[in-house]
Amino acid sequence: MLPNDLEENGMKKILTITATLLAGLALAACSSNKSASSGKKTVEFYSTKQENVSTYKGLIKEFESKNKDIKVKLVAPADGGTVLKTRLTKNDIPDVLAMGGDFNFVDVTKADVLADLSDRPYAKRALPAYTKMLKQYYSGNKMLGMPLAANVSGVMYNKDLFKRAGINKTPETWDEFIQDMKQLQSKGIQPLAFPFKDSWTAMGIWNQIAGNELPASFIGKRKDNKTSFQKTHKESAEKFAQLLPFGQKDIVGLSYNDSNKLFAQGKVAMLINGNFVIPELVKNNKDINVSMFKLPVSSDAAKNKVTSGVDVLLAKSKQTKNNAACDKLISFLTDKENEKKYIDEQFALPTVKGVEQSNARLAGVVADAQAGNIVDYPDHLYPSGFDMAGLLQQFALNYKDGMKTSEIINTFLKNADNKFDSANVEE
Repeated sequence: MLPNDLEENGMKKILTITATLLAGLALAACSSNKSASSGKKTVEFYSTKQENVSTYKGLIKEFESKNKDIKVKLVAPADGGTVLKTRLTKNDIPDVLAMGGDFNFVDVTKADVLADLSDRPYAKRALPAYTKMLKQYYSGNKMLGMPLAANVSGVMYNKDLFKRAGINKTPETWDEFIQDMKQLQSKGIQPLAFPFKDSWTAMGIWNQIAGNELPASFIGKRKDNKTSFQKTHKESAEKFAQLLPFGQKDIVGLSYNDSNKLFAQGKVAMLINGNFVIPELVKNNKDINVSMFKLPVSSDAAKNKVTSGVDVLLAKSKQTKNNAACDKLISFLTDKENEKKYIDEQFALPTVKGVEQSNARLAGVVADAQAGNIVDYPDHLYPSGFDMAGLLQQFALNYKDGMKTSEIINTFLKNADNKFDSANVEE
């Protein structure tokens, strides 16, 4: 038994703690009631990308200031696509999703968790070519994604080096492109730099060649084993091979950052990749005289299209309890003024009618994109486990090792079919 004074002190402590806990609970209840009584709706805005978070934060802040009854919770995890897949398995669907028009979008549409946006007023704002592009990812005519921004691939070129070589206009056909590279070489200028040390960069070339030469229906037929790379992609592989002699000697020795620095230093005339490269070039050299043109894959100029895809689309969950708030957010983000803010900050192309990307460095590709003269990136429809980039890197290594071009191409196409079959089964 405790002494009387200790027992008394102990009781006092217990009573004090109990009082503190009760007070805390009362405050929590008051806070909870206050939050509930405010009528504020919370919309989870989930992004599979992190690089545009700063732009989202600015737009969300403005949205909330105009919609006092709505709170937007921005979620952008490091591996957004993978995290989203996990959430799909748990039937935990964010209210509004922002993702690329790629295999992540395909996976979500297969789960049948997205609302049809066709009858929403903002749906009419979308450029038809990009809406049509998204609809090829699923069956039916529903509008499961509202395009917010597009990216575009092409050829970044140093205008000063072109002028030094006596090239006064950008090429419009494949033959002209090859001839211009020979002209650059004759003047002691390296035409291309290949950053194949980072295998993903090879897709910047492949997507433009294959995208222009093969119909979008190829992937569906290939998944059903009704065709093959060996039967259809020989010409695309030959053109990829044609480019390699115009790059650096160590064909896989440069990284993405290495090639950007070489270009910024004026040591190489062209890079073949996406519009996202240009801001990186400018960071390395603010005075670089760079612009962009579409890769002219065909020898018939009229057949050449710009390779462009939906970089960000907005989708809405069927399950959301805040339907009207979600629509308000999507409508706000795709309003002309806010669309313009997004594409300017993210150096992207617009997917909303009446909005223009006025940066002069993109002038060589913008007109085609706005007119709908575009083809999608083939790899947006490839199975998620199909590593075409790795196959192209090996293509380049075989070239470096002196393998005959015909053997390189045959090996590449055969491996592409084998790897595709494996990835297709896994899906």
